[in-house]
This record gives sequence, C-alpha cells and structure tokens, in this order.
Amino acid sequence: FDQVQDPIGRLYFPDFKGRDGCRTPIPWAADKEKAGFSAGTPWLPVSDSQVPLALDRQEHAPDSVLGFAKQLIALRKTNTPLSVGTIALMDTPDGVLGYERSDATERVLCLFNLEESARTIDLPSGNQNASLLLSVGDVSKRGTAVSLGGFSAALVA
Repeated sequence: FDQVQDPIGRLYFPDFKGRDGCRTPIPWAADKEKAGFSAGTPWLPVSDSQVPLALDRQEHAPDSVLGFAKQLIALRKTNTPLSVGTIALMDTPDGVLGYERSDATERVLCLFNLEESARTIDLPSGNQNASLLLSVGDVSKRGTAVSLGGFSAALVA
C-alpha cells in the first residue's frame, strides 16, 4: 500500500490495487540504475522482474517481444491481408484469440494463446496446408493443427 500512487487504488485497496501496474517505468538499460529510466524519482520503482525485459536486452533478440513486434511490422508491410484485408473472428478454445485476415487472393490466420497452459488449434478447411509465417513462444505446426504454448502467438498462411 505504501507504494500505491493511483488515487483509485488507494481508495479501494486491497480489493482493487489501481492502475499503477501499467504505469511502471519502461526499463531501457538493464545494467543502469533504475534500468536507465530516469535520474530522478519515477512514479513507481522499477521492479526487479522488469529488468531482464529492458530494451537493451530485447533489441537484438529475435525471440523477444520486441523482436516479434519488429518482425510483425515488417511482415505487415509486405503482406496485403495484414495491411488492408478484411477480418473475421475464429471459433477458438477458451483463452485463445484467433482471427483471419484475408484479401482476394490470400488468407492469414492470427492465433494468440493468452493463457499459461498450452492449446492446440485445428486449422479450418482451406488452411490445412498452410505454414507458419511468424511465431513467438513455443509454437509448432503438426499436420492440420497448430500447437501454442503458454502466452505464445502464430501467424499461419
């Protein structure tokens, strides 16, 4: 409670801890004081659990969240369905977000496992011979299904 800054969090603590968890400093450099965020005092301290996620640790790691974002942006620039295609939600198991982006000639399935436990997604007809375009986390395609490890994502076309 002594670190809660959000007025709503202070009012409803401990039932609602407020929005401070999404207001923590961005860790820029893992080996610097306050992870390189500021020479001053930030709103909240930098958590030790955030230091390994610092920008300087992610920017050259293709399997990091930042690496995935960079690859996804590059893919979006060259893949028409991802930039101007239509979108249709897929019927997926609980905890999985799935949608299809398509244009007149191509389809891309976007699959995101939002839970810790692994999930397997059967590919819809017409996509069963597709291959992985991009993935992050523990992802594999076997036959007509995609296995998504906890908190992983895959684009299939």
